[in-house]
Amino acid sequence: MNYFSKCALCTLILCTFMFTSCVTTKQHVKYTHNQSLPVNMARIYIVRPNIIGSAIPVNVKFDDKAIGKTGPKGYICYDVPPGEHVIRCDSEVSEYFTINAQPNEIYYIQQKFVSGWIKARIKMIALPDDKGKNMVIKLKEPVVNYTE
Repeated sequence: MNYFSKCALCTLILCTFMFTSCVTTKQHVKYTHNQSLPVNMARIYIVRPNIIGSAIPVNVKFDDKAIGKTGPKGYICYDVPPGEHVIRCDSEVSEYFTINAQPNEIYYIQQKFVSGWIKARIKMIALPDDKGKNMVIKLKEPVVNYTE
């Protein structure tokens, strides 16, 4: 095998590892997706529908409490009390999203990677209910590291 063939093979192997990431969505609080919404609580879905940035896990905090981490094509779901709360997503940079959660409401927030000068940045975007519901159906449930 000549030098060019070895370089091509190494590039192919490297690209395979880069594009087939092992980042898994994990949740560290009670997973409430298949449960009815408790009275006077709000439900939040953090969805990551794309494979862009698939090698980068995104840590999610809610009011400075670790909720979990998202991977490509995954989501997390948890219930919160009404009021103003801050969701923070940390990857290579941090992004903050403030939500004034209303009782008995469901919120869908999409994580989206955007190009930066040096690093990819994560943005959070509120989604309409119909778009959020349709997105969750197509995504993988998280690995839940929580028990009661």
